[in-house]
Amino acid sequence: MELGRRLVYQRCVQLPGPIGTKVIGTANPDFWTFSPAAAISYLSANWNLSANLVYNVYTASQGFTGTLGGTPFANGWTDGNQFAGDLHALYKMGKWSFGPVGYFVLQTTADALVASVAAPVPL
Repeated sequence: MELGRRLVYQRCVQLPGPIGTKVIGTANPDFWTFSPAAAISYLSANWNLSANLVYNVYTASQGFTGTLGGTPFANGWTDGNQFAGDLHALYKMGKWSFGPVGYFVLQTTADALVASVAAPVPL
């Protein structure tokens, strides 16, 4: 969506879900992630100033994924929510662009084990 002649804004929500695997210890997720995201850019003949931001909200694991997969601690484990983004300010000279580029990730809530769902996973 254009906000002006040189300002562009975009927003979306990503919903990556579990892939249905029941393999103990797999890196494939067995939980949902809700990820609202937004991006804004200022574009001119010589400048590209951009920010891409996302907030990840995780649901509880079913007990199969990660290093705790298959243990009593895995079922109900919830990763802490995360705020992440990348920023850059680039100046173009000829065919080259120069400037700072950065990325950050902040965990905004603690990892947690929901005791009401925690139970051993049958092997």
